[in-house]
Amino acid sequence: MTGTTAAIEGGKAASAEAKQPVSSSLGDGEPSLAGLTCARLKVTARIVGGLRLGPFAGAELRGGLGHALKRLACTWPVGECPRCSQRHDCLYTQLFESTPPPMTTRLRGVDQIPRPYVLVPPADPLGADGREQMGGLGGQGARYRHGDVFQFHLLLIGRAVGWAKPVLTALAALGRNGLGPGGGRYVIERVSSRAPGMAGEAQTVYARDTGEWCDPAAGPLGRWAPEHWSGARRVQVRFCTPTRVYSEGCVTRSPAFSELVRALLRRVSSLAYFHCGRALELDFARLVSEARGVRMRMVQTWWQRQSRYSKRQGQHVDMSGLLGRIEYEAESVEALAPYRDLLAAGSWLHVGKGTVMGLGKYEVSMAS
Repeated sequence: MTGTTAAIEGGKAASAEAKQPVSSSLGDGEPSLAGLTCARLKVTARIVGGLRLGPFAGAELRGGLGHALKRLACTWPVGECPRCSQRHDCLYTQLFESTPPPMTTRLRGVDQIPRPYVLVPPADPLGADGREQMGGLGGQGARYRHGDVFQFHLLLIGRAVGWAKPVLTALAALGRNGLGPGGGRYVIERVSSRAPGMAGEAQTVYARDTGEWCDPAAGPLGRWAPEHWSGARRVQVRFCTPTRVYSEGCVTRSPAFSELVRALLRRVSSLAYFHCGRALELDFARLVSEARGVRMRMVQTWWQRQSRYSKRQGQHVDMSGLLGRIEYEAESVEALAPYRDLLAAGSWLHVGKGTVMGLGKYEVSMAS
């Protein structure tokens, strides 16, 4: 991609001892999530020849990006990452096979940590059952003709924001080499970015006609929930892509508010600690306990069945999830207040399993 080629360099994993605490509990007056930074990039490409995407476009994009990035960044054979002495400094490993850094003081019992990115596939106006959803997830896929515009979003979190250029170089290489079942090709024409709470027009990061590049706009997922949310005690969550929130070891088809809060707290705290160098000192037990007082008022959801083929496991993996709307109601404005910023942050970060492939995307609206 003209103007974006650069050496693929991995950022060093931040030392666990260098984590800066952000001591707070979610609620009015305390910017609890200020240590969690991100940038949302919109990639606009033009199809060359034709492109066919399967019903799980997010998985295809994620898999294609991984292969392209590894070819650019890595000299080790595929599958040898656990044995590589440079795995904690490698860009591919940090994005696709993230593990806790050496000497970490938190989550020492896990071998995987959340990836610092989210790929949101193209919007598909008519999905299964005629309902609007994203990226052909669970539908019949999508076909693009020569010259069609192809758009998708990429969210980069924490230090991954600094890796935007090599990641986009890999996406450009994917477009040249081919994506999807037929190996369809595309050319990236423009990349724009937005930071949380950013008003006005998006920032242009790259334009093919000029070849110019600038670093993407990024900012903290701090206190940027809309002002009109301050008087709300009802919240409606619209699940835009299949969402996999777990309850007692199983994916739930209608998550209670406390289950949604627990999943969000786990995600934001892990991303902040491992990828932003910040320890969010949140009172998990209290926040989850008090969230049990927020009840379901309305449920309009359906279950979207889908799977993806995992080359590593040599089998199809179930990635089904819920779509639709759930409205939750608190007893008072004060009871819902501690969760406003968390819900706003999750609308950027997604929630549940499979977020890197675009799952768990939701939108929030609030009312008194």
